[in-house]
Amino acid sequence: MAKQPTPEQLGGLLRMPGSRPTASYDVSPYARGAQQITEAGAGFGRAIEDVGGAAYKAAERERMLTQATMASAYINGRLLTTRDRFKNDPDYATLPQRWQDEAGAIVEKGLSLVSNDGLQERVGQEITAPLLQENAAIQHQAFRGAAEANAANREAYLQHLVRHTTLDPNDALTTSATDAYHATIDDAVSRKFLTPQDAATEKRRAALALCAAHYDVMGRQDPERAISELQSPDCPHPVAQFLPVETKDALITHAKDNQQAQQIDAQRGAFLQARQTQRASDEAEGTILKDLVSDNPTVTATDIVNNGTLTPAARQRMAGAAARAMQPEPPAQVSNAAAVDLIDRIRRPDGDAEKIGDMGPIVEVLDEQSTLFALLDLVEHVPAKFVRFAELIKAPLGGVAVGRIEARGHHYAQWRGPAKRWCIIGPTGTVVRDSILTKEEAERDVTTRNLPTSMAFVSHPRM
Repeated sequence: MAKQPTPEQLGGLLRMPGSRPTASYDVSPYARGAQQITEAGAGFGRAIEDVGGAAYKAAERERMLTQATMASAYINGRLLTTRDRFKNDPDYATLPQRWQDEAGAIVEKGLSLVSNDGLQERVGQEITAPLLQENAAIQHQAFRGAAEANAANREAYLQHLVRHTTLDPNDALTTSATDAYHATIDDAVSRKFLTPQDAATEKRRAALALCAAHYDVMGRQDPERAISELQSPDCPHPVAQFLPVETKDALITHAKDNQQAQQIDAQRGAFLQARQTQRASDEAEGTILKDLVSDNPTVTATDIVNNGTLTPAARQRMAGAAARAMQPEPPAQVSNAAAVDLIDRIRRPDGDAEKIGDMGPIVEVLDEQSTLFALLDLVEHVPAKFVRFAELIKAPLGGVAVGRIEARGHHYAQWRGPAKRWCIIGPTGTVVRDSILTKEEAERDVTTRNLPTSMAFVSHPRM
């Protein structure tokens, strides 16, 4: 037969500390109950004597005492394990019932280990007090968890209202949602989750949050109005006067930032629209010019004046170009004189009232002369540093003239010190080839490009 522990050994085991500190309740009777059960060993002995007296043998008496002691250890040990498992249980609604069901099953199983009815009743009585206290603790845990969950739900609902704030004073849905939020606070009071004083404080905090959200939205949609109302002593919003100073200042700053940003966006939008319109007009003007100077023009003056892509000034220029396209070229002497006059004015010293500093006078002469000869003569005689080809190409016949200048040659090789290599510079001063070349290779390339038949090297966007 297996060796059984003595009552003294079992009693020592049950006398280990069994209480645990908590924030809101004390379950020390658990330990006291365990000690009482252990210290009741002698009482169990007396009970056995009452039941059977001397009729029981010593071995039978010890067996029943062991049953009672082991039953008490089983019940208390299993309840401790179950309590730890339920400590962070999130299902607050069913927690009390599940605890009672499991605790009841543990007690029932433990009592079934005692064969003597008297001892079984005594073990049940000893566990009753700590079990009742733990039942109360579980009830409190479930209530506290439900209260915290309710508070989290109310806060989430308030933030939802803040995110969906509108400026419409007649928004019935927002009004109904706000009333529903107040109802959740009142329900929390009725369920003892909040005191009436705490509920009033929460409603005031929510009113301030919704007021700040109202002016945050206004600061983005109508910053001028938001600034005016927040700075006015007679603000129409009834809660605005109760906003903390730092909150009100932050809302005003945010509204001013939005006001400035909207002004920048409006100016930038107008600028970008004007630039896009001008670029589209320039492209359309170049296309029309190509057509007008081609051998088989298809664009008519009616097409030009009804072209919505062209700006008014471009329509006027193109209509004039269409009219001049039918006129014969002026004498070469006239065109040459005009070009010489322009060259003279370009080379005049700074400060001279007649000095040409932009493309305006050149474009005017080209509009008046409408001759490719004058343009070619001008570009050929004016040093490249005085000619802004990016602007010249926008002039009537400018793309054609520059293309012919490129085709005619005037390429040259140039040593690029920082890169330590030779490159090919075109007639307009742009790099047309930049690769690893020896001096001899660069010179051969230049010679080839400057041949009259080197049209294969010409690639200009306006040709």
